[in-house]
Amino acid sequence: MNLQDSYLCLAYSSRLVRSLSETEMNGLTTIADRNNKSRNLTGVLLRFGDHIIQYLEGPHFHLAPLFHTICQDKRHGNIRVVYMGTTMQRLFKSWNCLYRQVEADTADAPGELERQIRSIFSTETELSDTLLRLAREIARP
Repeated sequence: MNLQDSYLCLAYSSRLVRSLSETEMNGLTTIADRNNKSRNLTGVLLRFGDHIIQYLEGPHFHLAPLFHTICQDKRHGNIRVVYMGTTMQRLFKSWNCLYRQVEADTADAPGELERQIRSIFSTETELSDTLLRLAREIARP
């Protein structure tokens, strides 16, 4: 795989320092969508109450500095990289920042959490398995 033709992909989890309203989350993702588009980055942000899982993909020279900025953001902490790799093909060609909130009752419903994660990451079994394990860990009381 030629690294010049590949994309860096990164997934991390974090916990919000304070609860953000849906209005605040929508504002945050609107800005992320605009910024990601200008940097040729795509991805998805999943929210489970006060927990975040974000998957990003794009050129290394844009994604690495963005992740550094994300790590400096005071709105969340306990940032943990759960997946990192390269890919020749994007999972989210059409989404600069797709946002999904998973409700607590959905996360507790048997099979529903798995269905949602697998539907978002349908072509990437290893990634969906990793994120599903993480989502189950977060969803536990």
